[in-house]
Amino acid sequence: MLALDATKAARKGLLGFAIRRVEEGIPGDGIWLEASKVFEALEPKPEKGKTYPTNDHPMQSFLWGDYIADEGRRYTYSVYPMYGPFAERKLGEPVVLEVQTEEEDDGDHAVFFNRGAVATQGYMKRFGNTLRPPEPDNPDHPQTAWLSRGLFEALRRFVDNAVEGDALRVAAYEFHYRPVIELLRRAQERGVDVKVVYEAGTVTEEGAVVDTDATKSNKKALAQSWAKFKSGTLIKRTMRSSIPHNKFILKLRNGEPISVWTGSTNFSASGFIGQANTGHLVRDKDVAAKFLEYWTTLAKDPLPDDFKDWAGKNSPNPDEELKPGTTVVFSPRVGAKMLKWYGKRAVEREKPWFFTAAFGMNPVKNAMHNLLLQRQEHLRFVLMESDEKNVVPGFRKVDPNVWFAIGSLLGRKERTDKNALDLENWLVEQHHKSGGHVFYVHQKFILIDPLGDDPLVFAGSANFSPASLSSNDENMLLIRGDKRVADIYLTEFDRLYRHFLYRGAANWNKPQKTDRNRFLNTDDAWVEKHFEPSSYQSRRRQMFA
Repeated sequence: MLALDATKAARKGLLGFAIRRVEEGIPGDGIWLEASKVFEALEPKPEKGKTYPTNDHPMQSFLWGDYIADEGRRYTYSVYPMYGPFAERKLGEPVVLEVQTEEEDDGDHAVFFNRGAVATQGYMKRFGNTLRPPEPDNPDHPQTAWLSRGLFEALRRFVDNAVEGDALRVAAYEFHYRPVIELLRRAQERGVDVKVVYEAGTVTEEGAVVDTDATKSNKKALAQSWAKFKSGTLIKRTMRSSIPHNKFILKLRNGEPISVWTGSTNFSASGFIGQANTGHLVRDKDVAAKFLEYWTTLAKDPLPDDFKDWAGKNSPNPDEELKPGTTVVFSPRVGAKMLKWYGKRAVEREKPWFFTAAFGMNPVKNAMHNLLLQRQEHLRFVLMESDEKNVVPGFRKVDPNVWFAIGSLLGRKERTDKNALDLENWLVEQHHKSGGHVFYVHQKFILIDPLGDDPLVFAGSANFSPASLSSNDENMLLIRGDKRVADIYLTEFDRLYRHFLYRGAANWNKPQKTDRNRFLNTDDAWVEKHFEPSSYQSRRRQMFA
C-alpha cells in the first residue's frame, strides 16, 4: 500500500501520480505501474480490460496498491507527480522510497489469500467470459492457479512437507475438493498417519431426516476411486447441534504437535478458487497442542452439551485484557458472550477497525454488531458478502463514519443479475456461480487498530455470530501485538474493499456515467475531494498517510 500526501502548493496543477518500480537484482530501469483509467484525449476508446502505464495515464488517488509485488523482494518506488496544463504535462521530481516486502512464509505466522474476486477485469481479459474454470480440480491449470493465487499451493507445501512417521489430523466441514483429498491420500501412502473428522450429519426438513448439503457433497466425493483411504482414516461427525464448521489440518512430528493450518477456507473448489478466503499457518507448539486436544475430543463425536462442557474448561473466554501473542478459542461453548467481548475490544481503543461480514450485519440480534455500529468519530470499514435486507443505508444514516463495500460484479447490480449493463469501456464481469450462499466474501476476521503499535487480529473459521459460538464446531485465533500479521491482513482487506467499493458505486450509475468514469480529469479538479475536511477521501488520506 502506498499512501500519499501533498502540500497546498504541490496540489496546484496536479494531474496525478506516475509510479516507477525497480526490483533489486533485476537489470534495467524497472517498470511503470499500470492502472485502468486513461486520458480520453490519448485513448478515446480504451481497450476493455487493459491497463496503461501511469507515466502516460497517472493514477488520481492518494492511496494505491501494488498488487503485482512479489514476496521477499526489495523494491525502489519512485512516485512522480504529473503537472499540467494537460497539453504541456510533465513529471515533477519524484519521492523515492525503499520497500522490503514480507516473506510469504516466515516466522510463527504465515498468511495466504486467494484471488477472492473471481470476476475482475483482469480475469475477463485473461480468460474471457467463461462461467466456470475449465479444470477446477487441476490446481496447476493457469486459470485455476490464477484464482488460487498461492492459497492452495501453500496448503500443498504444508501437507507435502509431512514425512514418513509424521501425523496429520484434519477437521473438515466441506471435504470434497479432489486436490485436497489426493494430497492427504498421497501423504498416507508415503507413511504419514492421516485421520480426518468430517461432516456426515443430517438435518430435519419438513419432518424428514435428510443429509445436509455438505454431507451429500462429502459422501459423493469420498465414494470416488481417487478418495480411497485406509480403513479407520475417516471419522464421521454427526452428533453436533448445528454444523461442524472447522477447516484445519494439524501436523505432528515425533508425536508432538508442531503446527496447524486453519482459516476460512473450506476444502472445496469454491473455497480455493471462488470466494475470498484465508489460509493461516501457525508454527507455535503451544497453539498446536491446543488444537490437538480439541481434535482428539472432536474425534469422539461428542454430544453438544458434553462438548460445551469441554470448551468451558479447556477454552474459557479470555480476560478483558487479552494477553500478547496467540490465544485460541474453540466452539461450541455455552452462550455467545464472546460476541460482546469482540465488540468491546473493537470500540474501546477508539481507533479504526476493519471487519469482514460474510453474512451481513444484524445489530438487533448480534451484540458484536450492535457495538460496532454505535456512533464514533473515526472511520471504520466493513466488507460484506451482500446486503439482502438493505440495512446498510440505515447504518450509514446513524453513523456515516462506517463505510461498507459489498460483493458485486462490474456491470451487474445483483449477484445473480442476468441483465448486464451495456458498457462501452469496461468488460462486463460474470461469476461462475449462479446459486448458493456465498459468492464473494467468505473470510472471517476483524482487525483492530492495525496501523498502531499493538494491533489485534481475530481470525478463523467462525462468522462472529451467535450460532458460531454456541452451536457450531469452530476455531478462532486471537492475535495481539503482531504488526507483521496485521500488515498482511490489512493490505488484503484494502485490496478487496476498494475492489468492491468501486463496483458498488459504478453499478448504481447509469451505464453512460460508468463508462465516463474510465476517463481521468485533465486538470487538478480531482484533488479537491481529497482535501475537503469532512470528505471520506480526505479522512482516509489522513488515516493512512
